[in-house]
Amino acid sequence: MTFALSDHELPGVVGLDPFPVPSGSRRRRVIGIDVWLELWPTREGVPGPALPAALARTSCRLIDVAPFAAEVGGPYDRRLRARIVARAEDAHLTDGAVIEVLAALAEVGHWSLVRKLEEFDAIPAFPPIASVVPAG
Repeated sequence: MTFALSDHELPGVVGLDPFPVPSGSRRRRVIGIDVWLELWPTREGVPGPALPAALARTSCRLIDVAPFAAEVGGPYDRRLRARIVARAEDAHLTDGAVIEVLAALAEVGHWSLVRKLEEFDAIPAFPPIASVVPAG
């Protein structure tokens, strides 16, 4: 396999500059994950109930879904970024819990990128979202 290097910025590439870890922080906690995924084609209305239903068996819930690329020739966009957080307000997601969520998501789509949502001393170290899906 060969890779071509380019001096031009690639379109649609998600920048993931890390947030700095505050010096002197006492508590570091993973409260959720952002997952970039492509849902398996089913019918119009994707993601519909498939995404929250897949997470129902885990300790996490979906709070936001946002498309990140336009699908050429399709009636809807199957590529999206999903923000998933722990159901319990004060929970810390272990790597095992994250893997459990990714396994559940693999049943409805192909995930390609995962970013942990961390907070330090109860201060979020990740960008906010525009809207929140109500708990259900």
